[in-house]
Amino acid sequence: MKAPHISSVVIVLISLLTCAAQATCIEVNSVNTPGDATASFVISQPGSYCVANNIVGKSGIRIDADSVTLDLGGFAMLGVGGSLSGVLVNSHIHIVVRNGSVSGWGIDGLDGSTAGLARIEDLRADANTGAGISINSGSQVNNCVAAQNGGVGMGGSNDVLVTGCVSSLNGSHGFQFGGGSILKSCLAYNNGGAGITTSSVSSLTVIDCNAHFNTGFGIAGPKRTFVTGSTGEENRGGGISVGGSSTVSNCNASGNSGVGIIASVGSAVTGCTASGNTVDGIQVDNLARVEGNTCQGNGAGGGDGAGVHATGRINRIDGNMSTQNDRGIDIDAGGNFVVRNDASNNTTNYDVVAGNTNANVETPGANFVLTRPWANFIH
Repeated sequence: MKAPHISSVVIVLISLLTCAAQATCIEVNSVNTPGDATASFVISQPGSYCVANNIVGKSGIRIDADSVTLDLGGFAMLGVGGSLSGVLVNSHIHIVVRNGSVSGWGIDGLDGSTAGLARIEDLRADANTGAGISINSGSQVNNCVAAQNGGVGMGGSNDVLVTGCVSSLNGSHGFQFGGGSILKSCLAYNNGGAGITTSSVSSLTVIDCNAHFNTGFGIAGPKRTFVTGSTGEENRGGGISVGGSSTVSNCNASGNSGVGIIASVGSAVTGCTASGNTVDGIQVDNLARVEGNTCQGNGAGGGDGAGVHATGRINRIDGNMSTQNDRGIDIDAGGNFVVRNDASNNTTNYDVVAGNTNANVETPGANFVLTRPWANFIH
């Protein structure tokens, strides 16, 4: 009999706390935050601000101060024809924008391209002419959705942490952040460019992300990229592509119109699955380690592809399983180390040019005893 009474007390307390929080914020309106020629409302002093109604017009909110928290309170900022950006953070830091939507603006939904050390959370940015959300270095973007924007869904400068976000159906890339940025548990779907990429020449970390059906590569990183636990599936440019000195581990690259995984000089591709890609499952050039991967059915749909394809020299191709591809293990140049692979039921199981250090190819019987631990196998 006491449970309903306790529940009522809890609801009342939550309501009181919510009201108290709202009472401490400064309402965005023509009295507290008067606008100018380029913004309907201008926040010019540090503090906590909240929106009490939908905002509709040609100009939105400009933040002209450091240390500002803007809570949209679940309301929508709606741009009209010829409008500017929904929220513009004008070269300031320590900004928080949260809890609402910015839609249909003539430039960006949220333009924080000159605003660092910010936190953007629980924001929806859709159908803006430019980017959905743009933010500068040292910032964090959490639990946001960007959809059907004309430019990049979410993007920004170096060293940005992005978690739990979705970017889909945008005209350009889904996510495009600078070097040192980390994307975790994000989804990039059906964007006009790559699903996840960078504007930098070095360093990107992608953890537990899914890039599906994008026009470019699902995930495209520069040198020193780290991709783990992620999926690049049915992308029209390829699955996962990384520059030199990168690591791709425990990923799945399947059904892409191109190569499943491409890794450049000095990289490692380990524990991945690459299947049903139009070209190669995994492709490396020089000084790479390709170990413990499963590659099946590549060269699909009338394409031409190998399970594992080394185009250059001094690679270690070790312990991979390659089945039902046009070629199982394909080595184009000398100087590679090819051992302990299992290539079976491919059109050509091993296509290895002369000049490589490759173990004998064994076809074991029903009760074989392993006497050559480095052998490659066909079965």
